[in-house]
Amino acid sequence: TMGSVMGTNMVGGLVGWNIGGTIADSYSRASVNGADEVGGLVGRSSVGRGAAYLQRSYSTGAVSGSGDDIGGLLGRATGGPTVDEHCYWDTQTSGAAMSAGGTGKTTAELMRLETFTDTDTVGLDEAWDMAAVGHGETDPMATWKIVDGRGYPFLNWERVRVEVQLELKAGWNMVAVPRGLAAGEDTVEKVFKGDIGA
Repeated sequence: TMGSVMGTNMVGGLVGWNIGGTIADSYSRASVNGADEVGGLVGRSSVGRGAAYLQRSYSTGAVSGSGDDIGGLLGRATGGPTVDEHCYWDTQTSGAAMSAGGTGKTTAELMRLETFTDTDTVGLDEAWDMAAVGHGETDPMATWKIVDGRGYPFLNWERVRVEVQLELKAGWNMVAVPRGLAAGEDTVEKVFKGDIGA
């Protein structure tokens, strides 16, 4: 998910309240704001008839709340342990140092293939099904793809995504915009996120 999510309690970038379910192979880049039980991916996770699972998922959006249980990936786990397997949140972009589940990683770490495939990585016991690709490349056999060192992982059905940071100088700055963007996606505001001065 992208964009922003706002609410009061049990607010998550992807799921507000997970009751004994499994959330796997997912991510959220949405900013999340609420009061209590706010998480970058899941606001609250509770044991239902079985354990609640979070598997191979991550979040990167800013997380904020005015109350208790604010977490980078998961706001609060209740009724027993939520099993988080190989899940991460970005400690820099989220602004959250803590989480009720998952392992915090820096932005640079979350843009590296080895974070998700090298089982010596803290928080990773089993490698994600992930392949490194370049621009215009694909690997139909892998669940996840990543442009190593240039962007966060994305799912196989998505287009290649990379993060670009430009240093603009006073005066004219010329930047090429990729061809073939869908109508409405080819504007300066869509291509270059954040604050843009005239």
